[in-house]
Amino acid sequence: MITESKIKKEVVKYKAKELVEGRNTRKVQYRKLVDKFGIVNVSHASGLNTTTLTQYLRAKSPNIGYEPLMQALVVLSKFE
Repeated sequence: MITESKIKKEVVKYKAKELVEGRNTRKVQYRKLVDKFGIVNVSHASGLNTTTLTQYLRAKSPNIGYEPLMQALVVLSKFE
């Protein structure tokens, strides 16, 4: 039987899974940028300092938002 409680539990599971997958995807994208352009250039392009970016890349489940990544992707794409 479907209950409100069961639905809420599934929603929580879904949101948690999406959050982790999104973070890991961003981490992979940052790693690719760093490999291609170097950590200093990615730092400048994203607006994050190099220490923050280094910690982010080492973390198991990093928590840096989408906006700095998009900024770095757009800025650095002009130098390809």
